[in-house]
Amino acid sequence: MSILKVAFQVSYSVLMMPLLALLVRYSPAIHRIVAAPLLSGPCPQSLSGDIQGIVSKYEQKKLSEEEFIAEINSRMCEAVNTGEIDKWLKKEIKRGESVDITLARHLGYAPLRWWYLKLHFMAEGNDHSLHAHRNVLSTQVVAAGSLEVQEYDLIGSLDDNPTRLKFRREEEVKPVAGIISTDRVANVHGFRPIQTPAVRFQFYLRGHTGPIKMLTPKRGRLYVHPLGNPDEDGVVWAEIGESGRAGES
Repeated sequence: MSILKVAFQVSYSVLMMPLLALLVRYSPAIHRIVAAPLLSGPCPQSLSGDIQGIVSKYEQKKLSEEEFIAEINSRMCEAVNTGEIDKWLKKEIKRGESVDITLARHLGYAPLRWWYLKLHFMAEGNDHSLHAHRNVLSTQVVAAGSLEVQEYDLIGSLDDNPTRLKFRREEEVKPVAGIISTDRVANVHGFRPIQTPAVRFQFYLRGHTGPIKMLTPKRGRLYVHPLGNPDEDGVVWAEIGESGRAGES
């Protein structure tokens, strides 16, 4: 996306902020028209429109965070199963290469909120060690290949170091299956391709925690290092390490 287009979208979002805040809650149909200039990317309109419809239900408080992200995940699984994103899945990548394709981004659909859909191509050896996410609701669908996935719920706080986690699962995830993450549920996870390259179909929503947290440097990846094995209840202390690099998701 060009710098000029991003600058236009940011300016438009700021200018229309009061109206967008009102419409996203009370008039989704009109909101979709007003917010249309803020949606970009080659994603099929049927898919991006459905995603925004689910986002609107969440903004209207009709869905909890877990219900919201589960509904998004279901629609993304459908998109993979029905071939809506097939033409992007054919891209070839080299060993160790990490490639992203942004299919849709809705910048500033509400004040300081945005979501995007992305494909992340993972070559063999492109391992993502355990990490937590701050201020993000996300889901990922394994669209090709398979991933070894390890997940923990966050039961402590990312403001404390060390913090507490509860083991959730460690297993192989194949197409077409999803991985969810909220600020608590499966917030800490890691994954790596098994034997062949893999493709993650990703959705992220940022801004749901409010302007104060989004305007402070409290978002993005934090790498997490468990201190030993989980106890009989699955609980383990973990040390919070370095932040992720820019653009990691």
